[in-house]
Amino acid sequence: MLVFTPQAAGPRGGSLRIASSDPANNPFTVLLNGAGLTHLEAWRLLNFGSTNNTGNGADLASPHHDGIPNLLKFATGMAPGSAGSQPVSVGNDAGGITFSYSRAKAAVTDGIEFAIEWSDGLSDGTWSTSGVVTQAPVDQGVTERVTASIPAGSGGRGFVHLRVTRP
Repeated sequence: MLVFTPQAAGPRGGSLRIASSDPANNPFTVLLNGAGLTHLEAWRLLNFGSTNNTGNGADLASPHHDGIPNLLKFATGMAPGSAGSQPVSVGNDAGGITFSYSRAKAAVTDGIEFAIEWSDGLSDGTWSTSGVVTQAPVDQGVTERVTASIPAGSGGRGFVHLRVTRP
């Protein structure tokens, strides 16, 4: 049995040399080629049958019509095959808002970027990361729990969201 275990994503190659009793082909060389997958590509292949960022497996697709795009489900360790709710919690602390979310370690390894943004209103262009103080993540196995403090909004209200992007 030959097992392919690439150490990185992308095309990989090698050769297998087998001793042979045929003097013309000793050793007998077999060229090997394969492709290492990112964690996101492996997740897509497992759950949608393709590594491609298309159709039901696309980053922005929500095949279960729950409003949660696939990239967010992958990045936060949610089950892709069923409808779910946002994996966040919001609370108040003495100086503002406390925001917590789960992030998949595989997503961090793949270079997925996470940003907690806040705003006094819901208008585009008003979201900021200024003043966000993030605590050290708490290990939860395949995910980490991230908690941050966000400044209180003016006018007695504030909004916060998690922006997830991939390189």
